[in-house]
Order: sequence, then C-alpha cells, then structure tokens
Amino acid sequence: MRYTASLVLSAFVVATVIAQNAPADPKFDAVSIKRSTSPLPGPIFGEAPGGGGFRMTGGTPLTIIYSAYPVRNREVVGLPDWARSERYDVVATESGRRSREEEAAMLRRMLSDRFGFRGHIEDRELPVFALTLATPDNKPRPTMQRLAVDCASYVAAVRRGEAPTAARLPDGSNPCGYSFQSGAATVLTSKGMTMATLADLLGTASGRIVVDRTNLAGDYTFTLSYAMPRTSSTGADDGPMIFTALQEQLGLKLEPTRAPIDTLVIDHIERPSEN
Repeated sequence: MRYTASLVLSAFVVATVIAQNAPADPKFDAVSIKRSTSPLPGPIFGEAPGGGGFRMTGGTPLTIIYSAYPVRNREVVGLPDWARSERYDVVATESGRRSREEEAAMLRRMLSDRFGFRGHIEDRELPVFALTLATPDNKPRPTMQRLAVDCASYVAAVRRGEAPTAARLPDGSNPCGYSFQSGAATVLTSKGMTMATLADLLGTASGRIVVDRTNLAGDYTFTLSYAMPRTSSTGADDGPMIFTALQEQLGLKLEPTRAPIDTLVIDHIERPSEN
C-alpha cells in the first residue's frame, strides 16, 4: 500500500494568547455542528458542499483542535474528557478554496465562536530525540543528495501554476515532497525535503518528538527503508529499526535529549450549541 503526502512548507507562529487573536481570523460562511450518529469509525474528512470548506464526520473536538493548532506536542493540556470522546459532525462552508494556513485560521475562529475556546501555547521541556550527523566528516552519506531546487519556492510556484518543467528530476518526475510505501518494510522516498521535515516524520517511528540538529540547509533526496515495531507477537517487519537504518543508510542518528516544545494549553472550552 502506498501513501503520498505533499511537503509542508509553512511554519505556524506561536501565539501568546490564542483567544486574543481569534476574532481577527477569517470565518466560514456557515457552520453546522451536530452530535454524530454515524456508525462508521471517525473521523472522516471531506469537502463541504460546493467544494472547499471543511467537513468532518464522527470526529471529536480534539480532532478539530489538531487541525487548527498543529503544535508538535500532541498531548494537549487541560482538555476535558468529553472533548476527547464525544463525536460530532461538522460542515463548514466557504466561497472559494483556501490555503492550509487560511483554513486553520478559520477553524480557530470556529472554535472560538462555537466552542468558546480559549487557550495559549507555551514551551514545555520534554524528552525528545535530536537528529544529528553520525559520520566522522559530519556529512551525510552519498545516498542523500541536496536538491538544486528550493522546494519552498517550487511548491509555491506550482500552486500558482508557474512551475517550470526544467525543474523535474532525472527520472522525469517532479521534485519536492515525499511518499511512504508499506510492505515487508516501510520505505520513505524523498524527492526533496528539509531535515526539519524529516525530523517531524521520524516521530512516529521513533516514539518521540524529533528535533533537527543536523545543521544541513536545503532540501534532500533519499530513500530510507526501515521496520516499524509491531505490538503483536508476530514480531517486527523485515528490515532494520529506524535507529540503525538512519545511520547505515543516510549517515544520521537519533540522540536522546530534552528540548522545549510548543504545547497547547486549554484555558476554556464548552460543548457547542447544535444547529
């Protein structure tokens, strides 16, 4: 099975007090929120009627919060139990299509208006892994190649319909972004990503938040094959675990340490009135 994902290029600015900024955020044209009766496991996402917008079936308020405030620490502090368990159907319509950043801002406004949401983001020191170079010369292995294209500029041009075909990779494919393929081992194929993006992706396989401390600038192409640990008695997939794979295949390593990580702290949230 193959999964693809586009390169995340935007950084979210940390807000001192979220509720103070919420009224300035753009808002959806109309929002419907109802307790979910769907028998299917959620959340299920889709577009609102007419294209664009936000549709969620069988999701919790926490799911919306994750979409609105994509902080690295997924342990939201101060959230009541009902916001983690109660399921809602949400249909939020808008005219036209928005960027990820604009939609996140609209979700923040919806949380403020309909859930009475207030909160703030603060740094909390947590155990993490630092992604560093593992080679004696402090260079990645030749299997990692720096891309001549700046992916931030390239993807922005693609969205404007201005990307030049000369930027294609030698195999004829488009640069930038990444894909996962699962099978006997998990294979991460990068057609151009920063080390910060790689660090974000390594969190699932390593079991901790990963911070980039490689000091490698730019975007890199590479292929990384590793085993994901299983929880059943069948053992792990074929292939090395992520720690060994990084060092042997890319010349990188994960070192345990502690670091301040953006954490969302809930000051107030209430059940929405249904409509």
